[in-house]
Amino acid sequence: MHPIYFLLALQSSGSIKVKRVIRMKLSKSSKADLSKYLMYGAVLAVLFAGEAWIGPDIWLAATQWLLVALVLIAFAIYLKLA
Repeated sequence: MHPIYFLLALQSSGSIKVKRVIRMKLSKSSKADLSKYLMYGAVLAVLFAGEAWIGPDIWLAATQWLLVALVLIAFAIYLKLA
């Protein structure tokens, strides 16, 4: 059973709206798989950075692709340690 959290959001009209947030729990095997796919995404981002450095940019500049790779690696390591 997933725990449900409630968020109170203040609307521009001054009223308060209650939102339900469902927290997702992952099993260890799901975390390991997700970590692996995030690492693959980081490698792909580094390849895109190399391509952007050599030739025309692919949506982002080369340094931005490297930042994307760093964020993906950070989340992958976090999931691996959790």
